[in-house]
Amino acid sequence: MTYMPEWTGVHQLMLFWQSGVLGVTLGFLFDFFNIPSKMRRRHRLTVFVCDVLFFVIAAMATFFFSLAVMDGKMHPLLFFGCLLGLILQHLCVGRLFSRMLYRGGRFVYSAFSGLFLLLRASLLRVFKAISRPFLALRTKKGKNAHFLQKKSKFFQKNS
Repeated sequence: MTYMPEWTGVHQLMLFWQSGVLGVTLGFLFDFFNIPSKMRRRHRLTVFVCDVLFFVIAAMATFFFSLAVMDGKMHPLLFFGCLLGLILQHLCVGRLFSRMLYRGGRFVYSAFSGLFLLLRASLLRVFKAISRPFLALRTKKGKNAHFLQKKSKFFQKNS
């Protein structure tokens, strides 16, 4: 058996405070991952993917935090501190931060969708301009081939 020193009150308070900071960080991360699902509420796949990504990243962050701070030992203070930090972030600044991110996301979405439509229209014009000579050649070949087929039939009948 290995010797495990007991955590003093100061160590436990420090762990609780650090876990609270981790919880606040996870709250901001949740707000960030919540924006695409708010923008596309009817698409359940978007909500599912965002939630899964958040939970995977949150689990990894909690695991690596416990490795770095507590040598891989799980302590209830870690989970209570994270939960308290997440709740405080949501109640104090989470709603405001979420609204700001939503408005910023809508602005970026509208800017990129307008840019995408402009780029798409210009690419279609370029494609049509490039394809016109080829289409003209194709139709001329088709007419000539049709004429040659008629001519060969004519020669076959008269021979």
